[in-house]
Amino acid sequence: FCEPHRQQTFAAQFRFLAAAIHAQQLLLRNGQLQWLLLIDDDTQTHARALKAMLATLDPSVPAYFGDYDGVHRYMCGGAGSLFSRQAVKQMKFSECAVAYHGQCKQSDWALADCARVSAVPLNSSKSCAVCLRIKPLKRGNERERDSVQVSWAALKQRLLAGCGFAQVTKPEKRPEGWSRSFCLEMREHPLPLSHVQGGLRAMCDAAGAPILPARPEPKRAHAKQIAQPPVQPLAAPRCSHSCTDGKC
Repeated sequence: FCEPHRQQTFAAQFRFLAAAIHAQQLLLRNGQLQWLLLIDDDTQTHARALKAMLATLDPSVPAYFGDYDGVHRYMCGGAGSLFSRQAVKQMKFSECAVAYHGQCKQSDWALADCARVSAVPLNSSKSCAVCLRIKPLKRGNERERDSVQVSWAALKQRLLAGCGFAQVTKPEKRPEGWSRSFCLEMREHPLPLSHVQGGLRAMCDAAGAPILPARPEPKRAHAKQIAQPPVQPLAAPRCSHSCTDGKC
């Protein structure tokens, strides 16, 4: 019931709901969870910027944050999905996993639909609004993606305004120096969560503008001969009282 591409990734897509169910159970068990963040294995995360962004948000208010696609009304999963503590309490993750199991849904589509039935608002206040646009699907056809021309001036303004989630598609006909400019801006204004096709770090390294410092060469341990002091034989014990028959 899925076209070939999504059928191959179907099992991986549903792991997100399983992870969310586990987090929800932890919250109900000990009450210590403040935020639930779901990311891909290639999502670029800047811990300091993420911590600063979370400090401006209230975990007691139900909200689902991400890079919002206002056309299709979901958060692009590559840039991460952030749920407040109250949202995790309200989300019907288990019911949604059962209901969506027979449907051909990407993980981010499923999370957005589940948020709507759980009365959790999709909050776009931290979205950089560069989420990938996906054309309507046609039965039997492979997925087709629009090439997105990122408005650099608009994105820069959103970065300065404190946006936190960006799923960027490199424009097919990007102007010369686009990648380098983008990487330099990311270095100056690091995003809490971002995703670039092919990997942000790889793109910036290739453009000669690495966003992370080069890893230092590991120090090699050199064995040194340390002179050991000679071992002194132990002296025979002495008795503090008189001995009889050679025994103390």
